[in-house]
Amino acid sequence: MKPAINAKYSYFDFRSIGFGDCISGLVVIAYLAETERELLSEHSTVLVSRELEKLAQVILAGAPISVEPECTQTSRSLHRISNGRVLIPRAPRDAWELFRALLGKETFLNWAEGCQLEVAGAKLWNTWSYIRKTRFLVLQTLQFRMSDPRSAAPIYIGFRLLFSVFKQSPRTVTQHVLRCRGTYYSIRERVQCYVSSLDTRTSRVPQHYNGKIVLFPGAESFNAIPVDLCKAIEERFGSLVMFVLHKSDRAAQEAGEKLRNVFFVDNIDDTLLLIARNYPIAVDSFVSHLIQLITDEATIIFSREVRERFVHPGARPRTIEMTPECAPCEYVSMRKSAVCPIGRTTCVAFESLFPLLEREILLVQRNLEIKMVQRQTRHE
Repeated sequence: MKPAINAKYSYFDFRSIGFGDCISGLVVIAYLAETERELLSEHSTVLVSRELEKLAQVILAGAPISVEPECTQTSRSLHRISNGRVLIPRAPRDAWELFRALLGKETFLNWAEGCQLEVAGAKLWNTWSYIRKTRFLVLQTLQFRMSDPRSAAPIYIGFRLLFSVFKQSPRTVTQHVLRCRGTYYSIRERVQCYVSSLDTRTSRVPQHYNGKIVLFPGAESFNAIPVDLCKAIEERFGSLVMFVLHKSDRAAQEAGEKLRNVFFVDNIDDTLLLIARNYPIAVDSFVSHLIQLITDEATIIFSREVRERFVHPGARPRTIEMTPECAPCEYVSMRKSAVCPIGRTTCVAFESLFPLLEREILLVQRNLEIKMVQRQTRHE
């Protein structure tokens, strides 16, 4: 006889979402495991990409939650092996998944569509098919208790990913936001300890990359800082600023040809080391989520995104918030389109970024010099 279905969630399938969104969900699951254990099944499992396996284990260390990288189970087979509910944070892809979202154990949470509509509004809504609109309105009403995105307020992505879990709680989402601040520091301590334990001998990061300003200009969408602007920063500050890009970044080849102080990474551990050793500046991308896990001594540059959705309530980084003339805009991946929705290859917001970034770097430079003098004084 089959055991009864548990109303709590036992599987969280984060394989289909971006790495930054995945980290947002992991830190909120860690909060639930520490302070709201009754909202989770006795034995829960998080499915992640293999690249995030070690970091996910660090974030969830001490919690009765297992991490499975590159699980071979499909969304259809997860419901057969799980006695609890299964959370899949993406929209249903076919009629069978929509049926299971309404009557089955799976929760196909189309949070990303809701977030995009909150930003782009009617411009995006008018491009959707009737079937997509109907699917969105049905699931939005069931999952978020609202049918109109105009009634939504910006909230940390990790809470949107797990909204169906929080529906089972007697507390409001605002109360959870306030409570999760305290647990974030324990997560940060674990990540800092993990970075400290990394073997620098096997790392590609040179030892002299220490105490500098590292700028991560890359991003999946058009919020990436153009290489020409990076070149202007390099001409202004020389070797003080080091530019870091992933080897697979779209602008990697151009950056290698035009920039002298550029370093290419191909794994998360090296990125964590660079963040921990230096003062990081990044756009609202995956790297910014890594930065929040390590330090508040950092700067995040926002263009199309808002701080409330991107920065964890327990994190306190400095921010530069740009507002392009064409805002708000729809999210478009540079891997799928060569131009943004208004036909540009780079975001118009960055046309006025140079003086703001220059002032920020000068301020950081002054603070780094003060800290160096303080360290020298202590050693004398």
